[in-house]
Amino acid sequence: ALVDEADNIFIDEARTPLVISMGSRPATEEEAVVYKWADALAKEMQRDQHFILDEKKQQKVELTEEGRTQARYSEPPTGAHSHAMDKLHEHLERAIHANHRFRLDQHYMVHEDKIVIIDESTGRPMPDRQWNDGLHQAVEAKEGITITLKSDHAAQVTYQSFFKQYTKLAGMSGTAVQNYWELRRVYKLWVVCLPTNRPGCREVMPDRVFPTERVKFEAVLCQIVHIMRGGEPVRMSKRAGTYVTLRDLLEEVGRDAVRFTMLYRKADAQMEFDLDQAIARTRENPSFYVQYAHARCRSVLRGAAEAMTAAAVTDAALADADLTSLVAEAEMALIRRLAAWPRLLEAAALAREPHRIAFFLYDLAGDFHMLWNRGKEDATLRFLQAGKPDETRARLALVAATAIVIRSGLRVLGCEPVEEMR
Repeated sequence: ALVDEADNIFIDEARTPLVISMGSRPATEEEAVVYKWADALAKEMQRDQHFILDEKKQQKVELTEEGRTQARYSEPPTGAHSHAMDKLHEHLERAIHANHRFRLDQHYMVHEDKIVIIDESTGRPMPDRQWNDGLHQAVEAKEGITITLKSDHAAQVTYQSFFKQYTKLAGMSGTAVQNYWELRRVYKLWVVCLPTNRPGCREVMPDRVFPTERVKFEAVLCQIVHIMRGGEPVRMSKRAGTYVTLRDLLEEVGRDAVRFTMLYRKADAQMEFDLDQAIARTRENPSFYVQYAHARCRSVLRGAAEAMTAAAVTDAALADADLTSLVAEAEMALIRRLAAWPRLLEAAALAREPHRIAFFLYDLAGDFHMLWNRGKEDATLRFLQAGKPDETRARLALVAATAIVIRSGLRVLGCEPVEEMR
């Protein structure tokens, strides 16, 4: 076996065993009653009053005496699928965990009426995994989707035992040397350092220690920005007096372009600020691409105001438009994207990741440009349809909603949306 990111797989992921679960099925109403009771009660409880969430002990939840009393007098479920009070307390603690710690689109996502866990270290969905001990069912009850029965384990094996089955085992990683002794002790593998193709230019900075998790979360450091021009890095030297200041960037490409481009990447990702790309009027320039979509929206609405009346195309006038006529795939894709905006905005704020908003606006602009181009190819998809007032109002409402979301997102990022581009 040849394993990528070997130290992560062999050591970090190896803390939990590989488990093969037996098949599951949707729970009946009687089988789901405990989960629904616990979820409803957990939503009413207050932290530090009814329960304690200990962030230092892997987010352990423990009911207080007041919380136990509330559970006892909340008409707990009875019947064949209920449990003794101490077991009901465990169900309630898992429901509190699901409601007060887990966040949608950060720890998990909902896809096709199923809970899909998100890997907290990589951000990737893991559709084949489930939380154990009823926690997965607690999250299903929280989101109001079909509750599945807790599956039993068919087999399990530790990562260490699994990888030892291979007669030849090797791996690659950029950080394995720090764990060489553990890899040798557990897997009988030697760690060999390979020299880099070019001399390393990394500068090791001193450690920073924060008193609390909250303070640490607020202190997110960004990488150094490398300025590019003509495909080549702009050389800077303090000795020669050659450098590029933020004022130089603002004067050359504009405030909004600088701000959007800076936010159009993760905080921990290295950035190359291409001056030529930042002023290009192409799709490769995300700032222009998003602003162009907003300008197109405003152009459509101005044209509609001239063809109809200005009062007929205001946001208030279009708010109650019948959207049932919007059935084309490009229209449905745009509607789905718009519907995701409130949830994405909340997730970006909670995670302190403004790049999510910039990525979303770029994707939204792409959906709108696609619909625009489809209208040029197919007359039935144009925004203004002669003799079809209801269909025209529906499409204008979709255009107005797109403009509102783009305008809102740009202003959250500190950019001013443009009304017209020539």
